[in-house]
Amino acid sequence: MDIETIKSQIWNCTITFEQLDDFFGNKEIDQSNIIVNLLAESLRDKNGDAVEYLIYAAEKNGVNDSYHDILCKLLSVREDWQYKHEDIATLLGKIKSPKSIPFLFQLAEDYETSDIHSIPLKAMWSLRAIGNTEAVENLERIVKSKDERKSKIAKQQIEYLKEKETST
Repeated sequence: MDIETIKSQIWNCTITFEQLDDFFGNKEIDQSNIIVNLLAESLRDKNGDAVEYLIYAAEKNGVNDSYHDILCKLLSVREDWQYKHEDIATLLGKIKSPKSIPFLFQLAEDYETSDIHSIPLKAMWSLRAIGNTEAVENLERIVKSKDERKSKIAKQQIEYLKEKETST
């Protein structure tokens, strides 16, 4: 299958996850440039379904720093069509770029904690994964939140980092 066919199937929601695995699943073949470009198109087109498929493709192919900018742009979208904030936060946690800290902090701030969605939790986990001084400072800002659940989660992330530091 060629990239134009893959793109058409993604945009029309006719692709299967097996087809995505077949096309993007080999981590030895870096296809990040293709996926990043398609994510940029999905942002332009406001195509949340395409974002969902492409986040899956990125995970399968292996994320790296080349995804950072487009993922942060997508993370900043607060429109109904973009509903993959949790997964994007998780990918940014795998990339561990300090450049994503302001975006992850804002994500944790903008969404309420709930039993259904864990957007703030995933954002805080990713801040913990980055784990540098700036990430900890942002977690400390969240500790001061009026939302007791957010505050508790942020404290747990800081404690985890402190325990990790003392055990090494």
